[in-house]
Amino acid sequence: MKSTSHPFTRQQRNLRDIARASLLLLVLFIAGGSTLPTHAAGSMSREQAISRALQQSGGNGKVLGVRTTKNDDGSIVYSVKILTDGRVKVYRIRSN
Repeated sequence: MKSTSHPFTRQQRNLRDIARASLLLLVLFIAGGSTLPTHAAGSMSREQAISRALQQSGGNGKVLGVRTTKNDDGSIVYSVKILTDGRVKVYRIRSN
């Protein structure tokens, strides 16, 4: 019996499957984000702050943590820690 050869190695197929699953999760996350409630008119949610920080980092970082602080004037500041290309940077996103 003749064995069939696959054009890709098992590792390449696994990486392809992981990439597909990651893309699906990203699409579901983005689609679900549009229905998230906001805290008040004009204010920014934690998820929106993370999204903005990821955009500022180039869109390909990993979120390590988020800290929320409140200023004396009542405004909220999200400190979003992101790992990108082996470097950790904190983005401070102020809620309006």
